Amino acid sequence: MLETVVSRLDIKFVAENVTKAIKDIPSLKHVLPKRKRGNRLVFSIAKNVGEDGIDKDPLLLKLIMSICDDNNHRIRKDGCVFL
Repeated sequence: MLETVVSRLDIKFVAENVTKAIKDIPSLKHVLPKRKRGNRLVFSIAKNVGEDGIDKDPLLLKLIMSICDDNNHRIRKDGCVFL
């Protein structure tokens, strides 16, 4: 659902609300399935806001970079394909 509406939202709104709400989902403290779901949310936002949106939202960039540093090779592989 988020993937279909995020492109219609203002980048500032996404940075202030959506990114902050999902920031903990892809963290290492969660199990693999939850991290994968969080990564999917992060990448759906990143794909829809584009480079400008990523540049305007430092938290989103930090989330993307943390996915590439994940200790699970499946998470890193899926994440780095996006980049």
